[in-house]
This record gives sequence, C-alpha cells and structure tokens, in this order.
Amino acid sequence: MPDYRTTLFWSPSQQAGQDGNSQLSFYTSDQEGLYQINIQAMSNNGELGSATAFLKVSKKQ
Repeated sequence: MPDYRTTLFWSPSQQAGQDGNSQLSFYTSDQEGLYQINIQAMSNNGELGSATAFLKVSKKQ
C-alpha cells in the first residue's frame, strides 16, 4: 500500500549531543516530489532556532 503521509517525521524530544549535533533517520513518502523540511529547536537556556531545507524523493532506479 502506498504511503501518502504529508508529515513524515515528528520528534518533539530530539536532543543534541555535547557537540551540538544530532542524528536521526526516517522513512520517506512513496509519493515523488520535493518535500520541505522544517526544523525548530529550543536550547536549554530558552534560545529559539529554526531552519528550512528541501528533500527530493524520486523513484528507485
């Protein structure tokens, strides 16, 4: 059955390591297209940050 979700991944409790980086993995949709990635974060002292990127999903070759 095809996967047509529009929200592909949600992790409200993702934590960064001591180096400030974090790694995650997730499955993409079966629907080809360009997906917008929105990242929002808050530091331990309440500073807010955000970033936007794009991910292209295409047929497996």
